[in-house]
Amino acid sequence: MTTPEPEVAADQLDEAARLLGSYAGELREAWASLRALVADVAADWSDPTGTSWVDRADLLRRDLERHADDAADLAARATRAAADVTRTAADPAAGPVPAGPIQAGPVLAGTDGRRVLPGAGMRIATLPER
Repeated sequence: MTTPEPEVAADQLDEAARLLGSYAGELREAWASLRALVADVAADWSDPTGTSWVDRADLLRRDLERHADDAADLAARATRAAADVTRTAADPAAGPVPAGPIQAGPVLAGTDGRRVLPGAGMRIATLPER
């Protein structure tokens, strides 16, 4: 499996951040429209059935708000990841992050500063799980 070039990965992350930001904005617009609808229904339909619909719509509004917040958070994370990819790519001494099997137990750091496979290096002894 090949890894994408850092510029391509950064571009893809930037695009993902842009799309997620746009999605968050659209969810916030839907949230605002639904909030207005809930206010109208509450004002015009004050019987128990109307109250039930207001409660249901309010649940949907809160769900939209949560999804909008999540999308905005993902957009921010994608932006930070793109910056990290760009920053890491600018340092050729860092080298690529190698892929390999992940083994259990913490890996002790070396002193040479080179990246190694996640499974390489000394391990601290651990007791087996019961």
